[in-house]
Amino acid sequence: MALNSSTVASGDKATADQYNNLRSDVVSTSSGHVHDGTLGLGNTKFVLLVAGLPLDLQNTTDAVSNQALKLGGGNRATPADNDEVYASFLLDDDLGAQTEFVRLTGKALDVTNTSKDSRPELQYYTANTLRELVFPAITADDTVVALTLAQTLTNKTLTSPVFTSPALGTPASGVMTNVTGIPTAALVDDAVTLAKMASGTDGNLITYDTNGDPAAVATGTANQVLTSNGAGTAPTFQEAAGVSQADQAAIEAETNENTYIPPDLARHIPGVAKAWVMVDADGTMLSQYYNMTSVTDTGVGDRTMVWDTDFSTASYAPSVAKAGDDGYSIDVPAGTMAAGSLRVVAYRATLKVDIIHQTTVHGDQA
Repeated sequence: MALNSSTVASGDKATADQYNNLRSDVVSTSSGHVHDGTLGLGNTKFVLLVAGLPLDLQNTTDAVSNQALKLGGGNRATPADNDEVYASFLLDDDLGAQTEFVRLTGKALDVTNTSKDSRPELQYYTANTLRELVFPAITADDTVVALTLAQTLTNKTLTSPVFTSPALGTPASGVMTNVTGIPTAALVDDAVTLAKMASGTDGNLITYDTNGDPAAVATGTANQVLTSNGAGTAPTFQEAAGVSQADQAAIEAETNENTYIPPDLARHIPGVAKAWVMVDADGTMLSQYYNMTSVTDTGVGDRTMVWDTDFSTASYAPSVAKAGDDGYSIDVPAGTMAAGSLRVVAYRATLKVDIIHQTTVHGDQA
């Protein structure tokens, strides 16, 4: 039977209704026939197998927005949130069988008539597993950001992004948080402030470990010093290496060694006076003196000075001087020097006289 614009008036009723429905769908310029699933009256599955374009749909209405295709799914007795309708795109696999490769889905997130929400989804296969590209929830008109196009992001929040390429420039404004993987070439010199550094422990120092990674030198205790532990080992705070104290022999010999001279041994430095005193005419010591025990008055003009710390021998270098008019003299009688004392005699001509005099002594002490 040829398909044309004539209506079948006789024959099997079911065949005539089916034919009329099909004719209305394909040939008629009216609204067509609704295939509602009624048995024998349009429950039809169309399969178009042609070499050229199998389906060409055009809405010829002169309007800004035309609906050219409507696909429906569901007709459920109890519609529910997340119901889906999808269209499958099939191609031949390596066995020549038609199989689904891509799926375009419409999902009803909220089926409430007055507040319905929905979103498109794109499914595709990876290793024969259906994967899903989910579009984010959009509450207002928005623009999709393309991967390869130069676009400007405005008021967008990037959560834990990882930037690999290209290197980031210097944004005019905006704040990036929780950013990792920024190429070092993208950082401006001297741009990282102290406030942007990780918090640490008060007193810690920053160094590098054996792997070349930043590390912290633990805070030491009071009076410890930062000490190098050699190449390949981070420095540490340690007790200062003690410098040994020089002894009297090393001081007197001026030995070249890494020691220190304590104050109580400074008197053993060669060239330093080991004793000095000024004696009044009455034989008493004036207020300022050093290394003196006493002055013994052994007669007119004759005084014996007793050292607090004796000399090592009687061979030392005393220096005596008078205080007063010319015509007085003072000397150390020969043979009177002892390791623990020194005799001084003052004269006017040949007579002994009591005068003010001073004595300074150099030499090695016991």
